[in-house]
Amino acid sequence: MSSTSCYDDSPTELSEAGSINQQMEDDEDDDNTIVITQTKIVARRYEIWHEKFLCYKEILDYLMKMGQMYKHKMSIERLGYSKEEKPICLVKIHSEKSRRYSMSVMIEAGSNGKEKMTVSSALYLVEYLVKNNNKLLVEYLIIPCLNPDGYDKCMNSKKITKKEEDEIDLSRSFPKCKNTEYMNISELLAAPPETSQNCLILMKVIEKYKTSVKLFISLQASESSITYPLDFYFKDVFDFAVACKKAMGWNTLDLKPIVPIPPEKNGTAVEHVIKNYHDNIKFAYILNVHNKCFVPEEKFIMAKGEQTSSGILTLSKRVYRYYFRQRTRYNVKTVVKLLDTTE
Repeated sequence: MSSTSCYDDSPTELSEAGSINQQMEDDEDDDNTIVITQTKIVARRYEIWHEKFLCYKEILDYLMKMGQMYKHKMSIERLGYSKEEKPICLVKIHSEKSRRYSMSVMIEAGSNGKEKMTVSSALYLVEYLVKNNNKLLVEYLIIPCLNPDGYDKCMNSKKITKKEEDEIDLSRSFPKCKNTEYMNISELLAAPPETSQNCLILMKVIEKYKTSVKLFISLQASESSITYPLDFYFKDVFDFAVACKKAMGWNTLDLKPIVPIPPEKNGTAVEHVIKNYHDNIKFAYILNVHNKCFVPEEKFIMAKGEQTSSGILTLSKRVYRYYFRQRTRYNVKTVVKLLDTTE
């Protein structure tokens, strides 16, 4: 179900010779314009895992096999364990040649166990990055499923009790403030009783990679929007969201700020990042894969994966150029087939 065209709107990917057709021409700003047309990319088509939602054990098996096949580009780090002792993994994707990256992009998915399309889209991105012969200028740090307990519970049961809701949806369980003052990060990582183990794992990995990460994306599926925090907002934050929307081809997608909540309450991972790491991570977004009205059927896995990956790669491009303009004196225009979203 993959579309006949694919996206490549990012200098974070430099394709090998022969894989794309490029046409160079000068624009009014004396920049070079690269027009790229790319052939169909096959993803999520490995052995028995063909266009279906995977249980968490299958996800781990899938990642391990991908890691073995593409060990020159991909590595897997175990961050810790969930309450039910399921390993939570971080996938690192980099160029074939070892190098020190000046920028990393961190993506987390599956904090809400009900939103299985976010996990599938993260897996699509993993496979797209490792299967294509591209030289990556940034390192991708991807957590495909932050809440494996809630994910498997929703995969195995359609009825979720009110008591289980808090354990299944961790998307707004990140501590932000203490009274009216920001908590020191050491206090945050001291495991407050109300903070889930999964959230602490994500908080610790953000702390570990805080100097290299310049873009943080949380994949969710609650509404038709790309959401950004108002704290430390500046114009480029909104402009990059606009570019992401265009790349995804989702015309009804809203661009809006996160609605402020009382400081004593927990918030999203994006709010945690922007309040505690804004000096290093100036760009943080909630990228919704679909809204609550959309039925996440398996036939949409490929389309949603491609659509979401297109937005992520575009955001990566914009943020990279923001920090390293002198290295990227060109614009990229892509021939993209817009996806049908049925929304």
